[in-house]
Amino acid sequence: GEGLTIEVANQLMKMYKDGTLKDLIDELNDDLNNKINYLKNREYYLTDICNAICDGVADDTEEIQKALDFVENTNKTLIFPRAKLIRVTRTLFVGSYTKINGNLSTLYLDNPNNTVSTLSSKSFNGGNWCRDIRIYDLGFQTNGVTGNGLGLARCSNVVLDGLFSYKLYWHLIDLAGCND
Repeated sequence: GEGLTIEVANQLMKMYKDGTLKDLIDELNDDLNNKINYLKNREYYLTDICNAICDGVADDTEEIQKALDFVENTNKTLIFPRAKLIRVTRTLFVGSYTKINGNLSTLYLDNPNNTVSTLSSKSFNGGNWCRDIRIYDLGFQTNGVTGNGLGLARCSNVVLDGLFSYKLYWHLIDLAGCND
């Protein structure tokens, strides 16, 4: 008890006097800052990289596409605001090495003339293969007249988890020519 407390206090005082305590604290701070920066740099919050309003009324198509383009090929995660209805008026495209955490938000495709998907791979219309796409906890909704949720073609190493739909005219997920 008390003897150990005195021994620890004496050791800390010795380390303080010879500078090793400061060195140890600096080393721990550096390690902690490196870990914080690593975690910060692994993800982007949608509202930090674009001006999407995400209220279900405003057309967020261009802003969401900018964010998807921004994270493409970074292997970093784009995190949507929690449980929002996000209105888009045309198909959004996702490229290789893109991760999306939908955070239980829903992409709402509001375009009666659009007969394709709310979110598609850039390879959907014959482009280069898309690789390493991860999409989690994202919902899809259309106006009930036309449209799929997610359309992926010519993709490999795709992980989809926790996708959901409301009022889709066709499929939640439409895969063509994908592997892995």
